[in-house]
Amino acid sequence: MPTHTAADTAYIERLPSAVIAAFRNDQFEPAHCAANAVDFLEDNWINIKHLKAFVGDKGAELLASLADSTRPVSDADYIRRVPHGILTSFRNTGRRPGFLIDNASDFLGTEWVKPALLRRFTEDWKRGGGMSLGNNSGSVAVKQEETVAPLASVPTALRVRTSKDEIGREILELLSDSEVSDAEMADITEPRTSSPAPSLMSLLIPDTTSLFTPSSEPSPVEDNPATYLPSPNTNLPPTSHMLPPIPDLARLLELDSNGQPLYLQLPISDTLWADDIVSYVLIGRFQVTSKETVERVEYLRELPSLWPIPKVRTAFVLDLRDPKFEIRDPKYETHEKSGDDDDDDVLLTVDALVKDADNDPWRGNTGVSDSKSHVQLSPGGPRPECRRARLTCPGCHACEHVPENLIRVERRDLSTEQREAIFKAQTEARRLQGTTPERRVAEFVAVVRKHRCPAAAVDGRPCDGAPIPIRLAQPFQGHTFAIGCSSSPPSASPQASGHRLINIPFNVDEKMALKAIAGQPVASDASKDTPACSGIVPPTTGGRRKTCAGEHIKNGIAAPSARIKHYPCRAKRTIFVPLDGLRIGVVLHGEFGHDHVLPPITHPSHLLKARFFDLLDIVGVVGATVQSLDDSAVVRHVLGGKTLAQVAPAFQSIHLRQRLIRERKHQMFPHGLGLEGARHLFLEDQALPPNERYVHRFVELDDGKVIILTCDPRLLRLLDDPGVTSFEADTTYKRTNGEIDELEIVTYVSAYASAVTIGRVYVNGRSAAYFERVFDELVAVKLELTGKPIAFKIFGEGGNLLAFNSDMDSAQVLGFTRAMRKQVNFDLAPQLRDLTAEQLAPRLVKLCLTHAKRALLDFRGEFPPRHPDYGALFEIFYIDSLEKLNAYSALIRRLGKPRIQAWWDHKNLSDTPATTNTGEGQHHRTNKRTGTKLPVVEAMISGRIVDHSTGDQLVHTDVIHQLPNPRNESSHRFARKLGRQQTALHQTQAAHAEEENRARLDAEIAAGGGVRVKPYGSNLDPKQLLLDYNGLGAELDGSRICRTSLGTYSAGQGQHISLHEPEPLAEARWPQIVRQRCTCPRMYRRFSSSHSLPTRSLLLLNIIPRASSLNKLTAKSHVALQLMQFLMSFMTKPSTTWRSTAFPPFASVGLPPRPPMHTHIGSQVLADGRKRLASNEADELDDLYDPFEPMFVAAALEREPNLGALIFGSADLERAGTLDTARLAIVVEGPPKKKRKSADLHMATGTLL
Repeated sequence: MPTHTAADTAYIERLPSAVIAAFRNDQFEPAHCAANAVDFLEDNWINIKHLKAFVGDKGAELLASLADSTRPVSDADYIRRVPHGILTSFRNTGRRPGFLIDNASDFLGTEWVKPALLRRFTEDWKRGGGMSLGNNSGSVAVKQEETVAPLASVPTALRVRTSKDEIGREILELLSDSEVSDAEMADITEPRTSSPAPSLMSLLIPDTTSLFTPSSEPSPVEDNPATYLPSPNTNLPPTSHMLPPIPDLARLLELDSNGQPLYLQLPISDTLWADDIVSYVLIGRFQVTSKETVERVEYLRELPSLWPIPKVRTAFVLDLRDPKFEIRDPKYETHEKSGDDDDDDVLLTVDALVKDADNDPWRGNTGVSDSKSHVQLSPGGPRPECRRARLTCPGCHACEHVPENLIRVERRDLSTEQREAIFKAQTEARRLQGTTPERRVAEFVAVVRKHRCPAAAVDGRPCDGAPIPIRLAQPFQGHTFAIGCSSSPPSASPQASGHRLINIPFNVDEKMALKAIAGQPVASDASKDTPACSGIVPPTTGGRRKTCAGEHIKNGIAAPSARIKHYPCRAKRTIFVPLDGLRIGVVLHGEFGHDHVLPPITHPSHLLKARFFDLLDIVGVVGATVQSLDDSAVVRHVLGGKTLAQVAPAFQSIHLRQRLIRERKHQMFPHGLGLEGARHLFLEDQALPPNERYVHRFVELDDGKVIILTCDPRLLRLLDDPGVTSFEADTTYKRTNGEIDELEIVTYVSAYASAVTIGRVYVNGRSAAYFERVFDELVAVKLELTGKPIAFKIFGEGGNLLAFNSDMDSAQVLGFTRAMRKQVNFDLAPQLRDLTAEQLAPRLVKLCLTHAKRALLDFRGEFPPRHPDYGALFEIFYIDSLEKLNAYSALIRRLGKPRIQAWWDHKNLSDTPATTNTGEGQHHRTNKRTGTKLPVVEAMISGRIVDHSTGDQLVHTDVIHQLPNPRNESSHRFARKLGRQQTALHQTQAAHAEEENRARLDAEIAAGGGVRVKPYGSNLDPKQLLLDYNGLGAELDGSRICRTSLGTYSAGQGQHISLHEPEPLAEARWPQIVRQRCTCPRMYRRFSSSHSLPTRSLLLLNIIPRASSLNKLTAKSHVALQLMQFLMSFMTKPSTTWRSTAFPPFASVGLPPRPPMHTHIGSQVLADGRKRLASNEADELDDLYDPFEPMFVAAALEREPNLGALIFGSADLERAGTLDTARLAIVVEGPPKKKRKSADLHMATGTLL
């Protein structure tokens, strides 16, 4: 069990009870607390270090909410705010010793607290410790802790200076002996003993009156129990639950045994900060300097992004002794030396950090001072000599059309209401952008006026011509005018002059645009004017922006002058920084607050940049992008699941993150990320032994082309492996950006059952001579590293390579064969002596089958489907004799297709091709690991990481005797290949079967067959009802239409209902025919016999026919409705009354309209017309369907109260002509709830086969 010191006990008991409860719930599971409730009666379970960390992190927001004194205090809030020590004393008072132990679990919460008794207990405690409750039957044994006795008077060692400020108030300044000079002794008054001196606790928190306004009225925070601490005359009871004072205010800046400053024991201030930080307050008049007096002091240990300027004169003591604030910046001019001799490595000063972190645009010098002063950092504490930095706020910048009342506000706290109003106005302005012709014209003209003419004047200066309309020789995008330059020569065409030429977009009104360019109104009055502008420029941009980017229409004139206007501010700030290097500063503000709205937090401080760079270093700078940083699981883990913007609002900007990533890359690669940086990497590697180098060649050719060859020597040696019979080189254009591409050299090593990239060459040439030099360098590097050439078997004994795979790049093939021919020993291979490079290529090079097929696939449109001649074209890949070659040539001539003949005339194929799929797979693997579109330096470094990793993996494979991919041997790959072939075959067969089935269905429908509707969903019943009516067949699956056990609407499984009539069947016969085919009474009994029915039900039918059957169905569009009436005819009692409405016929061009519906059911008639359902049902139906959707309610049935009503409908067949689906939707409304018009709906849907 931890034993707390008196200071720790005071810290614990000062905290609000809600904080202690939140800390307990954070440290322990609820089940553990309930099972071990006795252990939580005392405070020995608290780890003080963990508690302070919790208060500084997770508990900060809770503390800030508890300190909010602007809202009324409810009973629940009062209990939450009561200090833990007071609540513990209240719990222990008046309860028997064993009662707490027996009922410990009841005291884990606060349900046992009676607020009225707690308030009276606290008041009695305040007045002198008298605690009288209704039932004070006995004393409770409370564990005694060491109590620090309050000081009865100020010690004689503590010197006091009294003075008066400018308004005559007496000021008390506490000084230590070391701070008092002999000259000052005459002005120092010893404390009087006739009246008691104030206790140290009374200097921390006022008792019942405010120290800011001398008055006898109660303090406005009187009801806040956080201020209920003893007055100077209070006799503290000798029990542990009383709050002992801080031992010595002069030692507030000293550290305790845990390394935490003692000012953390002060009460938490009610100041609300924009960041997740808290400050600790010391209330009372305090002499900061000989001329500066404040009413309160706040201590904080984090850098705020925005500072308040309280009306009450306040000094902020900022403690930056944490090592994280030791930030160095070589670009900063004013600095402190960090202790070493490197002048480029500097430490930012405290005032520089304050100014840098603040999002208000303060101006002034930091790191230097205009004067010095002795500053009191704590009562009775040291008074170090400090330099003074004076800063002023320059104000803000905004569009001249922004109303001043939106900007000119006095700001002292950090309330965001005004900023939220501005952001809301800006959001609305963005929402309205381009929504009217006038707004589009205003936006277009504003952009054109800001666009500078790209031409240069005669003297070389930029052209300053104004935009003017010019007539086009022929219309463009419907417009006959464009915007040109007034300085363009009249004799030259706009395209050839080099001056401005901007086409008017198609959605911009040309006449309005020409008027706006000429400064004429685009509207006759102010009715089209835009609302007041809300364009306020962020402080990070300031006066650099000259015009507003928003849309402006004033008095009918589009894009008038919208200059950025400066609004000054009267706020001032002074920062005192000790000259002895102590990383503490005192911030004092002037008498005026800010005169402008609270700015958004968009400025990245040096501290935020340092944290961002730390995250970037964790992820990896090479190849880093904004997206890779956002997607990184490591970043999410480090940030606790939050995004960067949630941690620091400035990082909401994508452009800022991009800029910081570029900045970090520039720090790591000072020579750049282009060819100069690549040369530097090459020179660095030249200092290493050859077997440790990665960049082996950096060759600059006379024509400006470059060859950069990189490889891991361990991987290049794999070319000599006896199991390696071929390798390939393929250019990838995806991994690098700019003009540099990557030639990836790949082979498959059967010994490791893995594809391996053995080298990478960064190239920017395309000719055969260029590739010849590339492979010359590759051969030379291989000789240097292995002592062996690239050995083909055809070159003589000892070779292991059979072929070089190529993707049909002729320049690459020719360059390769030229380079290989240079290393042939013709004494060992005399058969190759007379062969040219072109003749040698078929003996060394295999062409990629995949690349070769691409041209043949383009010829697919030249033949009917599955034509045998098209399949014969693919025999080109299996030509192995002159006879087959001649036969193939004859096939091409017989086809007589010019495109195919032209393709064949350019081919000279005489060997069996392979594929470069291995290389393509390695491209994908590398891209996933390194990213794409990289500068050449990042591509080289990331390639080095990947290749070294591969080399280490293969070396480790020889050590542990285990393959990286044991399921990648030849048999496994062959089995997967067969599986892919079978899958492709099955897919082809399924596609053919689907085509045949579709053709059969179309034929059946054309002949009057049925339309099948197959429902889908999790709540469907397999029972079916088949209806075939007058040529329209519909198979409807019964479905469980509500989530109860009501049964299903079904005619019985497998029962068929056939209605074959030349004309619509009279509804009177429907029940008779149905009863002939199914047991209809059973359906009705099943619906109503043993189950209570839903009070209201809804049934919708939406059948949309195929386009091919539209002609037949349009004339019978009423069939869907009749089908529903047919279904309902045997499901209702004869006494049921109907009320219904119908909509006009669905018109269709060239097709007969739907016959009018006059279907008699019961005692009423269904009539045409746009009538809504009468009475109270109309409102409910409006909520259930949209009359503009292709579903129209056609009829409504009102049942008896216990049966409910039923609604059904048909589809808009005219609109259905473009669709190819049919749906069956059954919706049933559940039992109604009180005071609610409709209950939840459940739906099952279907689709057309």
